[in-house]
Amino acid sequence: MAAGAAVAAGSAARPESPAAGAERSDPLAADEPGNTPSTAGAPGAAAPRAASKPATTATRESDRDKLLGAFAELEAAKDSTVRLESTPRLKVRMGGKILGSTPVTLTVPVQNLPVDLEFFDTGLGLSRSEQLTLKPGDNGTHRVVIPKGKLVFKLQEGVAVTVDGKAVGTTPLAPLSLYEGSHVVQLTRGEQKERRTLEISGEEPTELEFSFAEEE
Repeated sequence: MAAGAAVAAGSAARPESPAAGAERSDPLAADEPGNTPSTAGAPGAAAPRAASKPATTATRESDRDKLLGAFAELEAAKDSTVRLESTPRLKVRMGGKILGSTPVTLTVPVQNLPVDLEFFDTGLGLSRSEQLTLKPGDNGTHRVVIPKGKLVFKLQEGVAVTVDGKAVGTTPLAPLSLYEGSHVVQLTRGEQKERRTLEISGEEPTELEFSFAEEE
């Protein structure tokens, strides 16, 4: 009976079965291939590397802006631009179309032929033709300056004078300052009338000499 009790006691002291021990953590298991331990949630563990999406997006946007800029420059090179100014202020006509009054910014497609322009003011009796050869892109400013000349009257007293449809007075009159170009002068004395077209030059005075027949 004593021996049997000893055997029973020894049986109770046996180690746990392999099935029960399998649940224990094996410190060497982490070193085996394919058994990398998870570090999620572990204090001090490095976070997974995030993809650099913002940098990539910025680079793409920069490349896109460069392409758009290059395209815009290419399109701009197909046009010629020039700013038109004048003294006095004049209207500008090109090919029968009035572009406006100076200053005017003119943009036309690049072409091998020169551009024909007319600067004019019917009220002042002014008309100046200009021919421009434009290069692609910005051609800066083209300025037209029309100088003034003097019209000297050598007329009888009492002659009413109208220049370009505007009354300027009755003789005797002081020399009249007019812009260079063609001007229409109307003379009236009583029932008599005389009409003259004069070319005024900025280099020297233009004289208008005329006498009406004396009325009986």
